[in-house]
Amino acid sequence: MLTVPVIERRTMEPQETCKWTASKTFALMQKTKIDFGNNIASSIKLGYCQCGCGQKTKIGTDSNPSNKFLNHHHIGNWKGGKTLDTRGYEYTKQKDHPRANKENYVLTSILVAEKALGHYLPLKAVVHHVDGKKLNNADNNLVACQNQAFHQLLHERQKALEACGDSNKRQCPYCHKYDFLKNFYNNKKNHYHRDCYNKNRNKKRSK
Repeated sequence: MLTVPVIERRTMEPQETCKWTASKTFALMQKTKIDFGNNIASSIKLGYCQCGCGQKTKIGTDSNPSNKFLNHHHIGNWKGGKTLDTRGYEYTKQKDHPRANKENYVLTSILVAEKALGHYLPLKAVVHHVDGKKLNNADNNLVACQNQAFHQLLHERQKALEACGDSNKRQCPYCHKYDFLKNFYNNKKNHYHRDCYNKNRNKKRSK
């Protein structure tokens, strides 16, 4: 296991910060007939997101000025290149990164680990959060794992340690008791007490 050492953090700031909400700005533009793009970020070329992120977008028109911004980047909603996915993990915008998604975002924990190591992690590598808090990307809270299988093993050992005081034990999915692996039947997909499995199967058949 590799614990990532202390490193210098760096935040990404947008080129400009806008003070108006999108609806207020659009209403003002319609009322005064002033060009939407020139008022928000005159230094940014048309065809690029006006928040300053540098990504290309559709060229806005008088009838649809929202095209000048990518989703969630319009007026004050830009978070400096940070976003959360549906699982609660933080992503940071990083162009040309081998792990970047279609919107050029990469897991922040991956970027922290790679900066500490001085090179990209292998594509199958996974970064583990020691305290289980997904947003705690502190350098001393990260462990680089060679693959997802090893990452899952860390979670299982940590769960067993907290539950019974022995990280070498595993939990039977039927009786929910912790025991040593030598006492389990292992079918490569799961491990359990054979007696517990048989009792559960007979119980289902009797219904």
